[in-house]
Amino acid sequence: MKRRLAKEQEGGGTSLSPRRRAWRAAMSIQPRPCRACHPTPSPCHAAAGVSLLEVLISIFAISIGMMGVAALIPVGQLSVIEATKADRSAACGRAAMAEVKVRNMLDPVAFRNPTDGSPMGAWLDTGSTIVIDPLFSAQPDHVGQTYTQRFPYDGNWDGSKVEAVRPIPRVTLPGTNTLVMLYSVADRVFTWRDDLIFDIDAADPLKRPRQSYLWDTDATAPAPILATDKSPPSGNRVQPNVKGDYTWLLTVTPAATEIGSTNKRKFDVSVVVIFGRDLSHNPTDARPSERATAGIAGLGYGGGDGILIAPDKMKEADATEYLAVRQNEWVMVTGLVKDSRLDSPAGAGNGYRRIAKWYRAVAVDEQTEFVAKPYDRWTRRVTLAGPDWDPACVMPQAVLIRGVVGVYTKTIELDRDSKWNP
Repeated sequence: MKRRLAKEQEGGGTSLSPRRRAWRAAMSIQPRPCRACHPTPSPCHAAAGVSLLEVLISIFAISIGMMGVAALIPVGQLSVIEATKADRSAACGRAAMAEVKVRNMLDPVAFRNPTDGSPMGAWLDTGSTIVIDPLFSAQPDHVGQTYTQRFPYDGNWDGSKVEAVRPIPRVTLPGTNTLVMLYSVADRVFTWRDDLIFDIDAADPLKRPRQSYLWDTDATAPAPILATDKSPPSGNRVQPNVKGDYTWLLTVTPAATEIGSTNKRKFDVSVVVIFGRDLSHNPTDARPSERATAGIAGLGYGGGDGILIAPDKMKEADATEYLAVRQNEWVMVTGLVKDSRLDSPAGAGNGYRRIAKWYRAVAVDEQTEFVAKPYDRWTRRVTLAGPDWDPACVMPQAVLIRGVVGVYTKTIELDRDSKWNP
């Protein structure tokens, strides 16, 4: 067979029969590969990878996400700061209420006129609202000034109505050997002393911080003293050094159950905690640190939506500053309520008793609005949360104080019997 095939090849294959040639052709066919198992590469997919356009789109999407995360950082820091203020104001309120009880601050016999130190109990014969604020009255620049007798000092009271002429009386307390409390004592009592200052080594931030102290040599230095301190102070430590950002005052107002009652009277005592209080007297500023609106309308159950009314003949720019209230700040609302037991009360109006309640501003309009009727003045809408407000109150007004971060209120009786308790 092999010799025949070789011979046929040498002869050029001319002697092959048609059947033989078909057989040889069938034996010489090579198997074709499966396209499903071995696909033929396409020219379009010869260079597999990510294009530049896809990379740019990915970078843009990631940048948007990173910018959103970065925007949340200051918001988170602000939330932490506000939470810290709320926590410290609550602690300050509880500590101040204990201070009130220990020092017997609610004795009407001890109330003094800030100007001359005369007794001020006569203002409270009817149980109207008062403000106990020795820290403001004892300021060296305020001593002997008549504006220390009223709260707020910038009243903008409407002189056309007799009931609104008299502001809330502000009283002080006696000192150890003085008619009125001195500033050194008032600062010690009415400033929260728990916001301590700690010294951190700038060269080694991981080093344990040391508490800062005031020394009897008028120096301020941390303790304990270390051998590595370059200039340690001499003398003795006097007291811890504090920031002094939190101060407080008291408002005393008749409780809601006392209006028209013949029982022994109770009063709502509120510790008003102020962060970074401005103790200067600046009535000519566009936004004094203490100011009263010409009125407030719309309050009811649980506070509600109110309208702050600016004083008369005030321009838009001035009204915007004057009615400025930050969200979560506290606002005092004061007014006169009818009490049949009162004949001619001092400091209110015939047959009326002045009350005051504190509310937290949960929402504030950004812009002021001029309302022609019935106010004919600039106004700002606010949403207040707090106790119920009686719509029958006469001449309601809002008292705005910058920096009020917390109000701690308790209903108590007076420390001793007086004309408050007939």
